[in-house]
Amino acid sequence: MSNIEWSKLTGSLFLVFVLYGANVLTTYSEEHLDLEFGSGLLKQCEELERYYKVGEVGNLFQMGLCFGVIQGTLRAMNVMANNKPGSLRICPPEGKIDVEHATNAILSFLRKRKKYLNIEQTYLLMAVFKDTYSCSEDKN
Repeated sequence: MSNIEWSKLTGSLFLVFVLYGANVLTTYSEEHLDLEFGSGLLKQCEELERYYKVGEVGNLFQMGLCFGVIQGTLRAMNVMANNKPGSLRICPPEGKIDVEHATNAILSFLRKRKKYLNIEQTYLLMAVFKDTYSCSEDKN
């Protein structure tokens, strides 16, 4: 195959890839407009819950989003609590939070309080973790 033929072939493949990719991204964004809100978090963590309960792997992307936002929020809270003691401090049992337990706490909170489904995920998670893992001295 000559360089000209190869160039045309790769150019055509690139165009197909770009057009297909744009279609996939548009479809994805239309279907997942609530990714950053509580409603999206509920869907994401339900996928992770199913894995923890029955070992069934569903939507890996959704599972990964739930796992990642839990880990990221906990780390951010830890950093901020160290810089401004008391503000975002949490006191989990045994000094650490298991992702499965955190997932259950999030789902329990959201299922009981549907009005929070339109709140941004990070703020929502901070509220859930402060509520679930509050320190005894904070309760007084």
